Amino acid sequence: MKKTFPVLIIAYARPEGLERIINSALVAGITDFYIAIDGPKNFEIAQSQVLMEEFLLKISSDKKLNLKIWKREKNLGAACSVLTAINWFFASEEAGMILEDDLVPSLDFFCYSSVALDKYRDYEGVWSIAGTRLLDSSSGKSDWSVYPMIWGWATWASKWQIMYPMLTSKPLSNWYRFFSPTANFWLVGARRAQAGLIDAWDIPLAHAQMRAKKYSLIPPTNLVSNIGFDKNATHTTANTFPLNHPIENLPSNFLLPDEISSLSAGLFDFSLMKKVYFLKKRHAFLRVWAYITDPLRYRSRAGSSLKEKLTQVNLPNL
Repeated sequence: MKKTFPVLIIAYARPEGLERIINSALVAGITDFYIAIDGPKNFEIAQSQVLMEEFLLKISSDKKLNLKIWKREKNLGAACSVLTAINWFFASEEAGMILEDDLVPSLDFFCYSSVALDKYRDYEGVWSIAGTRLLDSSSGKSDWSVYPMIWGWATWASKWQIMYPMLTSKPLSNWYRFFSPTANFWLVGARRAQAGLIDAWDIPLAHAQMRAKKYSLIPPTNLVSNIGFDKNATHTTANTFPLNHPIENLPSNFLLPDEISSLSAGLFDFSLMKKVYFLKKRHAFLRVWAYITDPLRYRSRAGSSLKEKLTQVNLPNL
């Protein structure tokens, strides 16, 4: 019998999404669930969360399930909600899968993640297992990437303990790459997220992983689709690529690589930057632009930094 790992579901306003993920995971044989629900911003979202709670109450009667729920009364925002939920999850679990309620995972996602979590537990260079693949695969094999694909992913508590402090610490500047479009794109994005100018956590994570020269395993086919382009979306509101990317079956005889190939990762990431992140030559001057404009924007908003928001949240006892 293959080993299964617990699942953290980060929910907000999509009761059908929460139900869909749990039902898929149950079919995959998973019985341990952590549900983190951020506080509602308005009455309509509060009503959606009532439906979530009714569904969770209904399935909690199943004694085979191990269900833990953290319902917040106050809205923390996307970044703070996700990061505190992951901290809560890994306070009790050594490894597991992480999904948000706007994602549609295939059954193969749970199988692939479980096998990979078991295999790469002691690989220092591997930080996470991705469920999303946005580039076509001609070889049908898994790839490595320095970019964390977090539309359905998995990791270990030991790796998260290394990642998390880097998400709120001041990003380091590579002065010898001052006019590098890639370096500036992620450095400026991380700094703006940490300052509270944008409500994001994935950009600081991407910058931290690049800085640490760690890798994510990319599946040979796409195993998770993001359909979060409705009115409840924070950053994505149009049904265009890479959203709603079709799910494909995992090859039945898939093999996981034994070693990390930085060369193949470099080739994969080059295509990723061109086709997914749409990096432009003008990003070479992004650092100069941000240096001039961001202090003015931050003062005008007078908001709290990501680190300040995180320190104000107390994790519940399990």
